[in-house]
Amino acid sequence: MPAQSDLDCHSTTELVAATQRGDLTAQEVLYRRFRPLLEATVASFRRGYAGHADLSQETARFFLELVRAFSAEREGNFATYLKARLHWHIARYLRAEDRRRGRECGLVDSHGELLVEPAVPGPEPVGIANPRLRRALARLSPRQRAIIAGFYWQDRETQEIACELGVTTQAVTAVRRRAEATLRRLLLEPASPDPEAE
Repeated sequence: MPAQSDLDCHSTTELVAATQRGDLTAQEVLYRRFRPLLEATVASFRRGYAGHADLSQETARFFLELVRAFSAEREGNFATYLKARLHWHIARYLRAEDRRRGRECGLVDSHGELLVEPAVPGPEPVGIANPRLRRALARLSPRQRAIIAGFYWQDRETQEIACELGVTTQAVTAVRRRAEATLRRLLLEPASPDPEAE
């Protein structure tokens, strides 16, 4: 078995072939070489997913599966193959996790179908003294208000909000980000006369 420092100068194709033959040192070098890509891919998904430690472990597992399944004749370039397949595997894993969590919340049956209509709590949080913030919140959709209220005023976890609304954690994060951008834009607009003050 060659030393790790000797393997560092081997091509990716050689490292993949050695890993497929069971060379653990080659596997370690290959993993280290592609670790930045793996971490960047995990980071791109992590924004909407709370269990990032599990996601990192699953990504490492997917990496090894993809190395074992790789064929240079069929796939061509390993890095291109890895990027595309890894993204697909992680997205599939997260969809399965969301279905599992939906079943745990009692919102999804074993086939992934919603058992109840998603709740969309309506009014904005009460007790907001700032009239500009009150008006800006009123311009959000009911779902956006529910997510903003749950996240900022009720200090709830993304997963808890997702269970209540019957959507994925990624959807909650995406809606929250759009709502935050809308609120920023509305709050930065020049102040108009306050109709409540008249």
